[in-house]
Amino acid sequence: MRIAGLILLGSLAVVQQQAAYKPVATNGQLMTAFIIPSSDAIFDVDIDPPKDDAAWTRLENHALILAESGNLLMMEGRAVAENIWMEESRALVDASEAALKAAQAKDVKGMLVAGEDILITCARCHYQYIR
Repeated sequence: MRIAGLILLGSLAVVQQQAAYKPVATNGQLMTAFIIPSSDAIFDVDIDPPKDDAAWTRLENHALILAESGNLLMMEGRAVAENIWMEESRALVDASEAALKAAQAKDVKGMLVAGEDILITCARCHYQYIR
């Protein structure tokens, strides 16, 4: 009986944990508010390279926003129940993390490579879900 009680308590804790967050934005709103502006900032590095520490910090912040947006896209209630959605969302996290590391290193070439990976990830996802 004690084991059953512990299992029940563990199950309740999981349910409470899952209820701790509530998606508010739609996927489209995430795209408009976070993903598009941040990816554009990274894509534009070759047009307007950062000239000072403040510009590099802004790029770091954009990379962080993109990485965390990938995590948000994987949340229950927002994630499409398909493996491809989860794979592409994770790929966005990974490519954005590479952009973050490049921005922290003030590496324009690294930013360009990471930006290309972000662009490819976005294109693959849009091909699957926005036709």
